[in-house]
Amino acid sequence: MKNIIKLKVALLSMTLALLCGCSLESPLQNVSYSKQVSVQIGTLAAVGNTVDGVLLSSVRIIAVNSDGVVRFNEYKTATEGYLEFEDNESTSVAGNFIANVFPGTYEFYVIINESTTQRNVLNTIVKKSDLEAINVSADEISGMPEEDMLFVGKAAGVRVREVPQGEQGMISADNGNTWSNKLNIKVARVATKLTVMVRKNTPQPLDSFIITGATLANTPKYSYMVPDKAYDSEMDSTTLPLTSTLSFSANSTDYTTIVDEYIMPEYILGNDPAITTLTMRALYQVYGGVQGMVEYEMPLLGDAGQNDDIVRNRHYIVRITISARGEFEYTPYITYEVGTWDKVADGGSLDIGGVIQTAHDWAPFTGGVRYEQGSNNNVVLIPNNGSATMLFWLMFPEGAQWKAYLTNDRDFILSGTTEGFAREGFRNEITIRPAGEFESDDIKTEFYILVNNLTSEVEVDVNHNEGSGPGNRYVIKYQR
Repeated sequence: MKNIIKLKVALLSMTLALLCGCSLESPLQNVSYSKQVSVQIGTLAAVGNTVDGVLLSSVRIIAVNSDGVVRFNEYKTATEGYLEFEDNESTSVAGNFIANVFPGTYEFYVIINESTTQRNVLNTIVKKSDLEAINVSADEISGMPEEDMLFVGKAAGVRVREVPQGEQGMISADNGNTWSNKLNIKVARVATKLTVMVRKNTPQPLDSFIITGATLANTPKYSYMVPDKAYDSEMDSTTLPLTSTLSFSANSTDYTTIVDEYIMPEYILGNDPAITTLTMRALYQVYGGVQGMVEYEMPLLGDAGQNDDIVRNRHYIVRITISARGEFEYTPYITYEVGTWDKVADGGSLDIGGVIQTAHDWAPFTGGVRYEQGSNNNVVLIPNNGSATMLFWLMFPEGAQWKAYLTNDRDFILSGTTEGFAREGFRNEITIRPAGEFESDDIKTEFYILVNNLTSEVEVDVNHNEGSGPGNRYVIKYQR
């Protein structure tokens, strides 16, 4: 079962002193009210949060009316005896906080564990825009201990209606379809956190590398205190703290954590977005060859790699498989997982073997080249002055290595791009030609492509006949 944060607030009914003497129009009746209504506000954690060791030091409730005016703003601390932490799973709803407001439509906010600086600003807000302008710097967020994290919650479109004198106020969070005497508001941490994990799985198992650094580009300089607000200000870059395990010399199916639960601001993309990117630098040693610095650059994405927003109260887990030395165009194989804040990053094996995405076709033939249908496979006839070119794409898995082969490389020559790595959208041209002019028509070779899919070598079905190996390949035949 999941632990739930519950705030039990034992308060006497508080009357908000509104000296302006104005009245609000009820959304339910076309009449004016001057009488305040007492409503209960309960707070609870966002689903999936555990709270062991979390210090709940203060709570603030704010109500903003439909005109964007703050009509209720109360702050209480645990030291005043108003907060009691419970670890009781019998209910997901905490105690109650009494707010006195006029009937009308509101946005309610709950803020937990605000800092002294934030408190001074929050005490003076009079409009919704004042609240929305408050931000928390990236430095402040990254320095927040998890046991004293800032939590914020919001409920919009809340309607409060008048009740007879002395009765508890009624409140609706679904545009008046259902009514209750209590509004429950979920709260969430204003920050998010990032874990980066790496494993080595190179076709040459004796290659090795050392991670020397990792940075994030296009990170916000701050997060807004209130949720769901896009960031359209200046961007920054961040150097990530690395763990001590940085050397990779053996292939492995398990991952090693190199960045462990780094706390960072959320980033809701605005009108002119720049996606956050992760750059990892490594000193790569090719076995029996050169050693040099390489960079691996990849986007930091959300759920299943489909969302560019970095959302608060989440744990972003990036798992990276390095399968090549890498050049500027190379991107490692990456999986993205977005869990709740308390999601533990699992470094166990992730089997990505056996999954290959390719596309291939012959380029238009020239020089007398033509097809001849054989008994079990296609035969491509090539005269001594001709050649045939296959167009080949390998899209997945990222970083997988491929190579083209001929069974008879004495009488035929491969040219063009004959080996490489998987790259999305990149077309390879593999050309086959006779090595010379022959007296016999019985000169032939089989043509095939092998892909190392990070766990084993797999032959591509280049003949589109749902098979591979001898008897299922294209046969290239010399024609006089």
